[in-house]
Amino acid sequence: IPLYSIRSTLESLNLIMVILFFQFLIQSKIKENKEFIRVNNELSDKLYQLGILQEKVEESARLKERNRLAHEIHDILGHSLTSISIAIEACLELSKKGNSELHTRLEKIKRVINQGLTDVRRSVRELKSDAIAKSSLLSALEGLINDASSLGDQSVGFIIIGNAIDLDDDEEQTVYRLVQESLTNSFKHSKSSRIDVTLNYTKKHLLVQIADDGVGCDIIRKHFGLEHIEERLALLGGSVVFSSSLGCGFQTTATIPLRKGVTLV
Repeated sequence: IPLYSIRSTLESLNLIMVILFFQFLIQSKIKENKEFIRVNNELSDKLYQLGILQEKVEESARLKERNRLAHEIHDILGHSLTSISIAIEACLELSKKGNSELHTRLEKIKRVINQGLTDVRRSVRELKSDAIAKSSLLSALEGLINDASSLGDQSVGFIIIGNAIDLDDDEEQTVYRLVQESLTNSFKHSKSSRIDVTLNYTKKHLLVQIADDGVGCDIIRKHFGLEHIEERLALLGGSVVFSSSLGCGFQTTATIPLRKGVTLV
């Protein structure tokens, strides 16, 4: 075989190897580019999904805050306006024996308050405490009950069974709002002469009962306030039962699991 033929063959082989090498590099780059595009597309999709999830989280937070404010409006303004309305009712009864101008003015105030109550309830539906911040739960409840007793004709008793337990802030707030809403409902609907608020501390639970001796009812219709009580207790892992019958008053019984179990001294 001539020498130039061998050399030519080797050069051809080298050229083929170089071509194959570059072809391999090109194919590798193409493959890497396709993989990059695939990963980039996946990343873009994940970012899009993350954006949607973030929007949902933000919307959920807005709705949660909106509902919290709605509940606070209902609890605070609803209770206060109802208490004032009851006090004016008592004044109206007294004024029947005396000054007619006083009676007229009280009637006007009562109409304004009733309209305010209607507006508050409407706002709450469209949206759909601080009382214990500076004192203990028991002191706050005593103040609430004393105020309630002084406004209406009903006498309100406060009974504590067992050793009082130190509660977390959300637990205290729930108990306070539970008693507040129950008293408001009793004043408005029960026509009772007595209401008893009982806190029963056991080893694992706090039992809260609000019972009146009013007219009662055969069908319990859960309005916004009662639904709010159920929601608050559910967040604590607790429960509430509303019971009544005609002529036998109305009872609200709540069970709250205790977290700390530390007896107050």
